[in-house]
Amino acid sequence: MITPKEFKKELKKGEANIFIVDTNVWVYAANNKVDLRRLLQNEFGLAAIYVPDSVVKELKKIRDSGKKEDGKSAWLSLQIIEKNRLHIVKLGEGHTDKLIAQWAIKNNANVLTNDLQFRYMLKGYGIPVYCLRQKRLLQRW
Repeated sequence: MITPKEFKKELKKGEANIFIVDTNVWVYAANNKVDLRRLLQNEFGLAAIYVPDSVVKELKKIRDSGKKEDGKSAWLSLQIIEKNRLHIVKLGEGHTDKLIAQWAIKNNANVLTNDLQFRYMLKGYGIPVYCLRQKRLLQRW
């Protein structure tokens, strides 16, 4: 097991994969019992998972919306983010997708999203984008 200090060194050297995860992936993963941390670790080895503050807000909104299945999934996602002390990044104000794209470019990060239009936008910017399919399969798009 790698220590947090060793992981930070690997990040600085550029050997760890950085992923920023969109709201729809959190809900999909929770609905389908997919452990994102383990999946990314198995696929990419060292992986840092970042969660935009706007995604956290969206998950809270879904949790409180009254929609039973998605509400439970959003609640579980928030618990996972908190329990695993995942990195919350403040992106500022504006459209979440554009802010995620800007952050990914600036930080040489991969984006994990199931949003088709967002994937086209990211691909246009040359940002590596991944999605979850078939309950567990992580695909580069």
